[in-house]
Amino acid sequence: MSTHTETRTAGRRITTKVGALVAAGVLLVGLSACQTPTAAERSADTTKQESRPAAVVPQGIDTTRSADRIAEDIERRQAERGERYAGVPADRIEEMLAR
Repeated sequence: MSTHTETRTAGRRITTKVGALVAAGVLLVGLSACQTPTAAERSADTTKQESRPAAVVPQGIDTTRSADRIAEDIERRQAERGERYAGVPADRIEEMLAR
């Protein structure tokens, strides 16, 4: 009879361990589901990102070049225009550019 009692005790231990593992797994899945954004939240995040206005590229700038080359080109053009329009009132510059 002692073997029968030992078998029950071993079975209880295994059942307790399996039950604890299952409970831990359920908790893990439940908690990770709380951390995951819903489909509505994900779509809201994507629309926020898409609604940003695009940068306006000045006329005549080649956007296929690298960013540092574009920056150098813009700086060079600003320096040229600064020299060309030095001392000219802003309304006159606007008229000249409109032509």
